[in-house]
Amino acid sequence: MAGPAPFRFRVFLYRTLVGIFLVEATFLGFAFWKCSTPITGQPVPLIAERCPSLGSRTQELFGVALATVLSLLGSGGAGAAENSKPAEEPNAERKDK
Repeated sequence: MAGPAPFRFRVFLYRTLVGIFLVEATFLGFAFWKCSTPITGQPVPLIAERCPSLGSRTQELFGVALATVLSLLGSGGAGAAENSKPAEEPNAERKDK
């Protein structure tokens, strides 16, 4: 039986991105639902009236999460792990002597 499959860094980052969006969508969906739930004896509010900063927080959360994961995909995070070559031996000069 062969050993475990090699770690696929790019696939891991894509799955992390999907997981982040699912968790954030769950939290924000719950927040929107709670902000739109009427309080007894009061009219049904608009979400912007009861939770005025929810929209800006939503935008900030998705922006930061997306920027972080995509920066890892685009820069050295994924590329360095996949395309790295083994370094030379640090004591190569000493072996020749």
